[in-house]
Amino acid sequence: MKAKFSTNKDNLIIEIPIKQEISNPYMEEVIGKMDNITGLITKDKDGNDEVGFAHLIDRNYKGKDPDVSDFFYKYWGEKEEFEKICKELKINIYYI
Repeated sequence: MKAKFSTNKDNLIIEIPIKQEISNPYMEEVIGKMDNITGLITKDKDGNDEVGFAHLIDRNYKGKDPDVSDFFYKYWGEKEEFEKICKELKINIYYI
């Protein structure tokens, strides 16, 4: 994943591609595109919700579904608020 970083007067801006290429690293061919970012909702060791954004890792070349990375951004609001944000952004959510 290649991100682009910039700032303006008040904000750090991180641009992350919504899609990534699906490829076969053994044959160096691009097969298509898939989501690069997903919402992630999981539980911490105490059973509390943890929510935020994570990356999807292509495993298509192994005939497997994508893996989900750890959070690259944790959302500190309510789970329901985060689900609404993902819906508005058209980003799928993985519940683990």
